[in-house]
Amino acid sequence: MSSQPLYAQRSCSWQQTNQGPVCEQYWENVEEYSRQPFAEALEGVSIPVLQRAYQLFAEKIDGAVEGVLKFGKGEKFDVDFMRSTSDVLEIKWSNNPPKVRGRQQVWLRIYFSEPDPKPGLLLNLNMHCKSADGLEAQTEEAVIAQERFDRWQSENGAAK
Repeated sequence: MSSQPLYAQRSCSWQQTNQGPVCEQYWENVEEYSRQPFAEALEGVSIPVLQRAYQLFAEKIDGAVEGVLKFGKGEKFDVDFMRSTSDVLEIKWSNNPPKVRGRQQVWLRIYFSEPDPKPGLLLNLNMHCKSADGLEAQTEEAVIAQERFDRWQSENGAAK
């Protein structure tokens, strides 16, 4: 048996523990969290493309609440641990926002945490649209998410 900690035990509970969530799960946002990067990435797309993009977004957000996302490194997985941080997970889309002709491809990322002292909480920390060569920017966004998480913990009396 591996001694590696299990990450994403809430958002990926079925995969990680072979059971569903142990309590009702819900999303909360830190004060600085914004969906603006996603909205900006979708500017000027057709209504059907826009509808599909929001549907893909909602499916993963709802999937996290239901505990059905898949944890792991790589494109075929939904959630991964941000190795540049100590508490931040990433929900990733490989096809959202969809490729739009004449624009650089970007991929939506949500950085979140599952704080121990708050059972069921999925805490939105940061949203980012990553370019194909954006690993440095992705790391910076994850570090911002970690800073927001640390601030949230201190404001909510939650110890690490």
